[in-house]
Amino acid sequence: MRIWILILLPIVALAQSRSRSLTMDDVSPLRETQPRLASEPAPSSEAEKLWQDRLLDARMGMLDLKLRIAKDETNADLKVEMKKQQLLVDELQREGSVKGYRERRPYDLEYRERYVDLRLQMIEEEKKNVTTRRSNSSSIYIEADQTRRRNRRQLRTTAPVIDARKLEAKLTRLEQLEEQLELLQEEGRRLGVSPGIFRD
Repeated sequence: MRIWILILLPIVALAQSRSRSLTMDDVSPLRETQPRLASEPAPSSEAEKLWQDRLLDARMGMLDLKLRIAKDETNADLKVEMKKQQLLVDELQREGSVKGYRERRPYDLEYRERYVDLRLQMIEEEKKNVTTRRSNSSSIYIEADQTRRRNRRQLRTTAPVIDARKLEAKLTRLEQLEEQLELLQEEGRRLGVSPGIFRD
């Protein structure tokens, strides 16, 4: 009888230890699959990433159209295309708001917006300069007429003169914008912005 007891004791002990190890193995995976706390940010889904890319492309498209319209203001097709692009951006923004998506604004978009803003100002200044050059002759003759009224003798020695102060002011403004554009491009290059962002 004692012999059977001595034989059975190790077998029982081994069975108990195996039962305990199995219980621990069964519990540990449950800890890994517990739900996340509400305070933890949920990871971005593929759907959100796709939405972000579509919105980014739509915004870039709008910026391109702004430049093209500024250079060709009489092109009605570009203006129609611009309206469609704006509707697309509005639609994507509403979708993101409903689904709780967050817009991604990379450096490329930020610097493209700043580049386009400067280019629009430069285009406007260039158009003003063209208008100024075209109207220079009439401005000169008006100045000569005023001189004629004041002194007929002075008219003989007075030659048409361009208003240097106005011309200098316009050129200075354009030069300032060009300088700002160069600084923006240099800043963007240091941050790794794509070179194509700084092209019309």
